[in-house]
Amino acid sequence: MSPKTIGFLLVQNFSFIIFLSSTIAAYTLTNSSSHLPKRDGACTSYFTVTNDNCWSIGQKYGVTAAQLAQWNDKVTWGWPGCDGLPLGINICVSAGTPPMPAPVPDAVCGPTKPGSQPPGAGEDLLSMNPCPLNVW
Repeated sequence: MSPKTIGFLLVQNFSFIIFLSSTIAAYTLTNSSSHLPKRDGACTSYFTVTNDNCWSIGQKYGVTAAQLAQWNDKVTWGWPGCDGLPLGINICVSAGTPPMPAPVPDAVCGPTKPGSQPPGAGEDLLSMNPCPLNVW
C-alpha cells in the first residue's frame, strides 16, 4: 500500500479542501458568528415553506432543532414547536429578537396586518393594531 498525500487548501474564510491522493473532499466549517443576533439585535429570520421541518431548516442554516426551539419557543408568533411547522410563519434561525409575524393580506388588525411595524419599548405584539370588538 502506497502512502497517501494529504494537503489543505483554504478556499474562503471557513472553507477548505482536503486532498487525499486523487480523491478530493470539500468541507465547510460552520461559522458560529452566523448564529449571533444581527447588529440591531434582531435574529436572522426565515419564512417557512411547504414540507419544512426543524431538521430541514437546521440543515440549511447549520443549526440544530434544539437551537431553533430555543430561539423561537414562547417568543415567535405562531411557533408551534418543531412538530408540525405551519406554512408561512416567520421564525428565527439565529439568536436575537424574534421577527415580526408574516403579514396576512386580508388582516385588518393585530400584528399580522400588512405594514405593521415592530412594537416599541414596553409594547408587545398582542397590543398592536387592536381589533375592535363587534358586540351586538
